[in-house]
Amino acid sequence: MVSRRQPLEDSLEFCTIIAQNYLAFARVLASSVAEHHPGVKVNVLVIDDDGTIARVDPSYHVVAPAELDIDPVDYRRMAAIYDVTEMSTAVKPWLLRLLLDRGASEVVYLDPDIRVFTALDDLGALAREHRIVLTPHRLTPAPRDGRSPSEETLLQCGIYNLGFIAVNTEARPFLDWWAERLRRHCIRSLSEGLFVDQKWVDFVPALFGAHILRDPTLNIAYWNLDERPLVKSADQYGVDGSPLRFFHFSGFDPAVPHVLSKRAKDPRVLLSEHPGAAAICREYADALAKQGHDEFDRIPYGFGRSASGLELQLLTRRLYRKELLDAERDGRADEVPDPFDTSQGNAFVDWLNTPSRDTPDRRISRYLQALYLERLSLQKNFPRLDRADSDRYLAWIRSKGVTNAKVPPELVPSEEQVQAAPSKSTMRAARSPATSGGVNIAGYFRAESGVGEQARLLIKTLEAAGIAYRVETLTEAVNRQDARFEHRGSDAVLYDTTIVCVNADGTSGFVQGVGKELAKNTYTIGYWAWEIEHLPERMRDAAKLLDEVWGDSNHTATAIRSFVDTPVFAVAPPIVPPPVTTFTRSEVGLPEGFVFLFCFDFLSVMERKNPLGLIEAFSRAFEPGEGPTLVIKTVAGRQKLADLEKLRLVAASRPDILVIDGYMESERHHALTQLSDAYVSLHRAEGFGLTIAEAMAVGTPVIATAYSGNMDFMTEDNTYCVPYRMELIPAGCEPYPEGELWAAPDLEEAARLMRLVYQDPIAARGRADRARDDISAFHSPRVRSELIRERLSASRRSLASRQPTTESTSRRATPVRRFARLVVPRRMRLWLRNALRSVRATRRSPREESSRG
Repeated sequence: MVSRRQPLEDSLEFCTIIAQNYLAFARVLASSVAEHHPGVKVNVLVIDDDGTIARVDPSYHVVAPAELDIDPVDYRRMAAIYDVTEMSTAVKPWLLRLLLDRGASEVVYLDPDIRVFTALDDLGALAREHRIVLTPHRLTPAPRDGRSPSEETLLQCGIYNLGFIAVNTEARPFLDWWAERLRRHCIRSLSEGLFVDQKWVDFVPALFGAHILRDPTLNIAYWNLDERPLVKSADQYGVDGSPLRFFHFSGFDPAVPHVLSKRAKDPRVLLSEHPGAAAICREYADALAKQGHDEFDRIPYGFGRSASGLELQLLTRRLYRKELLDAERDGRADEVPDPFDTSQGNAFVDWLNTPSRDTPDRRISRYLQALYLERLSLQKNFPRLDRADSDRYLAWIRSKGVTNAKVPPELVPSEEQVQAAPSKSTMRAARSPATSGGVNIAGYFRAESGVGEQARLLIKTLEAAGIAYRVETLTEAVNRQDARFEHRGSDAVLYDTTIVCVNADGTSGFVQGVGKELAKNTYTIGYWAWEIEHLPERMRDAAKLLDEVWGDSNHTATAIRSFVDTPVFAVAPPIVPPPVTTFTRSEVGLPEGFVFLFCFDFLSVMERKNPLGLIEAFSRAFEPGEGPTLVIKTVAGRQKLADLEKLRLVAASRPDILVIDGYMESERHHALTQLSDAYVSLHRAEGFGLTIAEAMAVGTPVIATAYSGNMDFMTEDNTYCVPYRMELIPAGCEPYPEGELWAAPDLEEAARLMRLVYQDPIAARGRADRARDDISAFHSPRVRSELIRERLSASRRSLASRQPTTESTSRRATPVRRFARLVVPRRMRLWLRNALRSVRATRRSPREESSRG
């Protein structure tokens, strides 16, 4: 075996490949190589180099694509076939050949997201001796624990990780073979057995011979960190008692430094459980920031759009590759236009908008046919692209394609191509003529979510009102479908009124899908929750498909009513206290002592729920170990792992903050609220605030932001109201638009109230008793049933006349409101509205809130 400390040859070189936006990564890599190997050349190939990158930098040398032995036309074709990752890996053998041809005796390739920590003296010597050096993804079998990456995943991706490879001049036959295959077959397509450049290298030990380097200190990443625990000492990182040599930050996003890799959906390694890995990721994020990552990251990929400006989606690239391969086999390559040739104008867009040879309907372009063949949902809804289904498909593309399928506007068919209206739906037809006296109610009744719970509560209201109903259970929800649901509805009768318990963003899909006949043949009411005071354009369009909309609170109804012309009413769900629990704290995972509780669903947007603000307020209120414990109970953390890890890492500094993620049986979940000493919600916005209401219903003291839907039942007398100011919504909080407004609770006042509740539990209990009484008196199913009966009666009168009721007319946008929308900027309208709210000195009593419904 060659010694690691064998001197480097002068002709050894390092290299990496990037797009311009990855320059900060390359700089960190080059600096780390230079630190341990001063004077050794580091080459950086920039695949979308436009000549603007500075060529003078002591730590690296820029290689332009024109220096590679690839025909310029073929290079552009490769750039059209491949996305940025595929292209960066496809040109790897060309770069290695270039450097060897220029005089390097050995070349070590490292991915740009690698950082070197100690000398790599032996890699050149190993390449000199063995021609090719590879590292496997793992050195031990992966646990069969259901986490990723699994051995099956590694079989699909390749045994060896090509973030590292070392070659010498005798590896030329391998590089020629590799380049030939990567020219057209460097895609990520597990169905075709391809995974960029990596899967091909599984052939190398058998065809060309290679040295498999089994060194646990090299190429450590998310796929093997569990077998190589990283330990940080005072001056270095170590693995099994040896210094770490290089770490591969594959899939690491410095904007989300609490997640090791975005590529592992259910990772085996969590930074919250590995302090050494968490530390190295924090340091790497800092290093990237110092090298200008924020600036470079904004640079668009040079091959992300065609010469005419068309965005090149993955679907477009796959279609281009398929047609190019067919044309090359037939000697027709020149018939496929070059997307990046500025002299061809719109030829590429025109080519995408023309039908391919095998399109059954010549009105359907090759792009739209590729979209159809890619999506099973389209094939299901439009089974045959004969005349009738083609009409419907083209109409759907024109009405929904840009939003639902992200069809570029340049590829949407013209109105002239849609020659006929959509044919009669093939969805489930109505079972019988509609009758009066009851309602059809559709919702996610088995979903463990707030939307599912509101639908279940509406059933309780209908039963309390004695209103007959028929249930349509929807199952296409992202939440777990294990909620207990029992009802007394009949499936035999179709009623003339339908309540759709689906939020605005799902209404269109329901009406166009399983609910099409219901929406067409019955008076249709949407039951919506919405949290902020701005309703996005795409959600406003959903109201046009409904006869009226119910908001789950006055806050929700006001927000919706401001942006739609469909009649909107506030119809809050009832608040139903659960049975007194028989569980103990230990049985549901609560500690002893005073417990503050907060519960939320990660799918409801963590930024809106604001658990990090709650942690800060708790930390201001109490010193570590002072007495109370904060318990944050969450669900769907695995589906939003970055948020879960961020929450865990923030909470990790305090032993008196406990994060519990995972679904519970409803009885255990309700027990958490009953067994805790106080419930705290420092939310930024709530449509209704169900968990707050449930805590009040069981007599648990509540501290919550005095804003949004929860103010329908919260008062200064029955809860502890946290003041707030309005602030802008940041980016990354979809579906809530960036730059709109929501509340920023006063964390200092929240801390004071938490301390007050802890120090004076008797007063807190008295306030909680008033809350329980108020909920029972003004928000029970019996009280809500009266509102439901009145609202449905008015709806039936509207159904009879198919004209808005007097009440709905008064609630619709008046000419004055419409004029105000046009003249006064909406940001100013929201600011004025919230300024007025903030100066109100008193709050409505529970009875006044009840009268508002």
